[in-house]
Amino acid sequence: MNYKNLENIRENLDNIIHQFNKIDNIKKRCSQWTNPKGCCNGGDYFLCKEEGEDILRYLRSNPDKKTKVGLNIKSNSKCYFYDKQNLECLIKTVRPIICRYVSLRIFQGKDGTYKACSPNKFCNKKDTTILSFDKVNIIDFKNNSFVKCKVEDKDAYFLNFKNFDFLEKYYKEDKIKISEFLKEKEFE
Repeated sequence: MNYKNLENIRENLDNIIHQFNKIDNIKKRCSQWTNPKGCCNGGDYFLCKEEGEDILRYLRSNPDKKTKVGLNIKSNSKCYFYDKQNLECLIKTVRPIICRYVSLRIFQGKDGTYKACSPNKFCNKKDTTILSFDKVNIIDFKNNSFVKCKVEDKDAYFLNFKNFDFLEKYYKEDKIKISEFLKEKEFE
């Protein structure tokens, strides 16, 4: 993959999410980078080399943000790019692909059920907010991209990323954990 392909993936995702926001009527949905108990505090995600290089270029041109990321690494924060003071992503424009859609996706678990983040409840450290749906609960596929499910008797939409061809090559790329990449390249 090259940088141009990465930009195309980001652009396609942004367009899809824009379409998604037009049909999704749930206003409480997690926005990831503003949820202090959400995905931005939930783990060490994977990225491809081009994403990592793009993030490093961005941080090198934004020294204040790079300093904050360095402090997050030293304090072993769950997400190195999350600014806990301002409740925002330090690298929002170049954030990894997974960060762009993680709270909007639906996926099929090993047990055959579909799983998704609750659109009505923010993540918390006490209870899971992951919902499970049997196949019968999925009542409509729209262009094989949007999945409509019933959540608390209301329609809720999720993104079905298995049907996005432009992500296929991305997922075949070798991945590295964000923490490993940053420590290896810049933040020893």
